This record gives sequence, structure tokens and C-alpha cells, in this order.
Amino acid sequence: MKSTLVTRLRLYPAFAEMFAYPTPGFEQRRAQAMEVISALVPEASKGMARFDEATADKTLYTMEEVHTRTFDIMAQCDPYVSSQVFGQESYKRGQLMVGLAEAYRSAGLEWGSELPDHFAIILKNIACFSDEEWPDMIEHCFREAVSKMGASLKACNNPYTHLFGALDCVLDWDIPGDPEAKKVVLDFPLGVLDAEITGEATRA
Repeated sequence: MKSTLVTRLRLYPAFAEMFAYPTPGFEQRRAQAMEVISALVPEASKGMARFDEATADKTLYTMEEVHTRTFDIMAQCDPYVSSQVFGQESYKRGQLMVGLAEAYRSAGLEWGSELPDHFAIILKNIACFSDEEWPDMIEHCFREAVSKMGASLKACNNPYTHLFGALDCVLDWDIPGDPEAKKVVLDFPLGVLDAEITGEATRA
């Protein structure tokens, strides 16, 4: 199956549900999301199965603890794409967040209390990206952030490492990447960014 807008609109929000903070009913929503992901991208099934196996016996309370420890306490797994790619002190970080917020507003999408570059918010709001913008987002921001977060969890046997592996597999299925391209430091405006802000940053 080839990637299309229809498959993306089903696939990435399913991942957003998997990475969301666990709340009552999480197990049922997780099962539905796993079914969607495995059906659309069979290559991701192994990672999904490993995540399911690693979390099958965990209570909601335990999963809440694991999620908090992973994404709120571990600095290496900072869930904000701009921080992972650009670092904390970079004009590009603010540039990306403002651009994403504007893109969400233009599409009538919400991102709640989180910063707009939270990786799960980007997954949830995939509908705001055009066919040209989403490949740019993957190649120059998102793929690198996902790879870094997943790698940071391998040493501590965190169950989310399997979910990151499955997401990385889906990104490669969706937009096959050049291994060397993952090492490139961004120095260009994404299509979702506000033109005026981008221009000011470039002139600076």
C-alpha cells in the first residue's frame, strides 16, 4: 500500500493516540490504534507487537507513571521537536513553533495546553500539512527528533522504545529517507512557517 493523504489521516493520529497520556479507556483506544497501524503498514507490526507485549500486564496507573517518567522527567526524551533538532536556545525553535501554531489555526485545529511542536500534537494535526509540507517536515525535523527520542530510551529498556521504532518504520515507509539527510542541520524555512518571521530570521 502506498502512502496517500487518506492513509496519513488514519495512520498518524493513531500514533498520536498511542503516545498520548494514558486515561481511562486507554486500552481500548490503544487496541484500535494498533489495528489501524498494523493494517496500513505491516512493516511496523513487529514494533507494535513488542510494545503491546511490554505493556500488556501494566495497569493504567503504571502506564501513567511510565509516560510521565519518559516524557516529563527524562531530558533526553524531551517530546518537543524543535528542542530535539535545534536545541533550547535557537531562533529556529521559536520560528517552528510559531509556524506550526499558525498552520493549526488556519486549519481550525487545536493543540490544547501543549506547545505546538510536541511530537504527538504534530501527529494528531497531520491534516494541516500539504503533500509538499509533510515530506519537508519529516526529512528536516520530525525524522531526526523521532530517531533521537527512540535512541535515548533503548538503554533503559523503556516500552516506548518499541513504539518509536514502529513510528520510525512508518516514516521510512511514507517518505523513504536518505541516511545522510538525517544528519543535515536545518537552515531553511518549512512551508508551514510564517513568511514574515522566516524572512526576518534569514536576514538575521
